[in-house]
This record gives sequence, structure tokens and C-alpha cells, in this order.
Amino acid sequence: MALKFLSLIFVGLLAGFVSLAVESAEGPQAALDSVLPADQPDLTWTYVPPAVFLNDIVTLSFRSSETPSLVHYPRGSRLQSGDDRGAWNLVLPAAWTQGAQSIAVRVGNRDYWLHAQLPGSQDGDFAYDAASHRLHRNGDPVLLVAQRRDLRADRRYRMLRQWRPASPQQIPRLHWPAAAAWGTSPLLQALPRWREAMREDSAADRLFIIDYREWLVGWDPAALAATLTWLVAEARSRDHRPWLLSPLADQQRADEMAMLQEVMSAVAQDLGVRVYTPKGFDRPAFWEVSAGVIGPWLNADGRQDFARWLSHTFNLEVAPPDAGWLP
Repeated sequence: MALKFLSLIFVGLLAGFVSLAVESAEGPQAALDSVLPADQPDLTWTYVPPAVFLNDIVTLSFRSSETPSLVHYPRGSRLQSGDDRGAWNLVLPAAWTQGAQSIAVRVGNRDYWLHAQLPGSQDGDFAYDAASHRLHRNGDPVLLVAQRRDLRADRRYRMLRQWRPASPQQIPRLHWPAAAAWGTSPLLQALPRWREAMREDSAADRLFIIDYREWLVGWDPAALAATLTWLVAEARSRDHRPWLLSPLADQQRADEMAMLQEVMSAVAQDLGVRVYTPKGFDRPAFWEVSAGVIGPWLNADGRQDFARWLSHTFNLEVAPPDAGWLP
């Protein structure tokens, strides 16, 4: 009887140890499963420029957990394995949007899409993703595609340039850049809002304000030129008349953003669009928030003088925002 009782105790202890072992083995895994997403992405885009020119060969980069394949793509596209494990390049031929305006890369059983956005296109909207600092459509990256056109070398457009007005014919609609964290692009963040405004409103003169903080983004000059070209073409495709306002900056920042000014000037000459450059706003008196301390935007005196310039130049009665951009 005593032996049977001891056997029961032993069996109970053994069952307890087994249960404890199973619980300790399953517990951390269950906690881990609750933290990790159920569907980890198999493909992550690592390089997608915001905009490209139509006739350029485009190279995009991504990382993939498995060997990818192209399932929807223009003829001439190809995948190249990178130097690192899991790194891949997607190479698109010149004028690739004539073959397909959306591309799908398949990894496992899932397709990952990338969409081209041509000026004037009615096919889908896009938004700005603050996490990746990219334009996207329902989570898929969007690539703005602009057409390079040098009006100076094209005789067909000489007559059009002669008849194109040198200044707005009516009070222009003013488009301020979007609020952006330092090192991110106010232009890219504003594009969806600007595009929506142009789609909803009737034809008008439109003045787009480019912020000096664009030079902090580390733009590739070609990508910046393609983005500005796309903006001008988008406006014209909807019968608007676009104008650009050169960035306002204090003297030190004005010297540092030479690349930004050069790109804007080149785009303006190629497309025959005027860039307005207000004079005298680089004075320290318009930027100082205290003696010798330069603020991130025009101070009260600077904003007041800028409002007078807008009124004199465009007959615009508007108060510039305190931060230089709109949320």
C-alpha cells in the first residue's frame, strides 16, 4: 500500500515537471508570436527615387527573403542580384511606362507593386508616407514620371513661348509647402495636397513656393529636377498656369543652397516657366529672433515685408504663415 502511494506521488511529480517544461517552452514562444507581426514582409524597397525622367533607364533596389520574379512588367525589365545576400536591383528600360504603368515583383505567393504616376493621370491618388519618406498608393511605392523637354532647342515651341504671358494674368492661387521634419522634403509632402487642389479647382494661375529646407534633404539633382518638372506638367495638364517662387533664406543659407537654385533655374528654362526671386530677404534683420540668432523662418518684420511684396507683385493680400509652411 505504501509502495503504491509512493508510486502515485512519483507519477504526480513527473507530470508536474512535464507540464512545467511544456509551459516554459511554449510561454516565451507564445509571447514572441504576440510581438512579431503575423505577416512579415518578404520584400522591402530600399531605394525608390521620388521622380524620374521618362527616357532614362531607372534602377530601383529592394531586399527579398526569397528569389524574386517579375510577373507584371514592361518588356526589357530585368532583375539583378546585388552584392549582399537578399539584395536585388530592378532595372527598367527607357520609356518603360509605355509598356506598363504598374510593376509587380513576386516573392513567394505575394506580389509587391510599384506604380508610375504620369502628369494628368486620373488612375489613382497617392499620399506621402512619413515613415518611409516616400509617395505611396495603398502602401505601394509611387514613382513620379516626368518628360524632359528642352523648349529652348525645340522650334515648335518658340511661338508658344512668345505668346505665353510673362506674369500671372489674374491673382494667383498661393501654394505653401507642407510642414516637414528637418531633413525631410516639404515639397514631397505638399505634392498630394497641391495635386488635389488642382484637380478640384478651375483653371488658374498658381504660385508654388519652394522652401529653402529642400537643400537639407540631400536631393539627387536629377530626382529634384524630375519632381519639379512633374509638378509643372501636372499643373499644365489641368489647364493651370504654374509659376515658381524661389526659396527665401538668410545670407548663409542662401549660399548653401546653390544646387537647389541651379536645378530650379534649369527646369524653368527647359519648360519655359518663370521663377520669381524676391530680392532683399536675405538680410539678417528679417531672420533674427534675438541679437545675432537666426531663426528658421522670417521673423515678424520679414513676414510683414514679404506680405507687402506679394501684394505689390501679385495683388495678393495674404499673411505668410508664422513657420513658413502649412500643416
